[in-house]
Amino acid sequence: MGEKFQPVHEKRQTKTELNEKAGGNEINQAKNLSPTEIELPQKYCGGYFCGRKVFRMGHIPERTCLACGQKTGKAALLRLARDRAGNIAIDPRQRLPGRGAYVCRTSACGELLKKKKGLHHGFRQPVPAEIYQRVIEFLREHASP
Repeated sequence: MGEKFQPVHEKRQTKTELNEKAGGNEINQAKNLSPTEIELPQKYCGGYFCGRKVFRMGHIPERTCLACGQKTGKAALLRLARDRAGNIAIDPRQRLPGRGAYVCRTSACGELLKKKKGLHHGFRQPVPAEIYQRVIEFLREHASP
């Protein structure tokens, strides 16, 4: 009990210092590495390693499925968009402007969405039954396993 934990503080190294340890900028440029890939020594922990290459980690946005309530990465969900005029469209590329609502890419979530009337909640307006049917058909055609 007499021993106290003494944290070890190392001097934080800049990217240029780490790059010099890896062999300098010339080597990384000669290997045609993209800006997200830099060869660094194994002590670097600002990303994840694939051999000696470091791939920088970024923030992955999460969204909640309106049907099942599961939080998932935005790319794994299907986006539905409502524009200012109130028109609702399926947005598989997630690029359309307007208010978005997300649902899992499974037909089970499509059925549950219709049962719960989840789009009423997500778009804050009444949604016709034909929209739910279009979503269910789209999910059946493009369902992920």
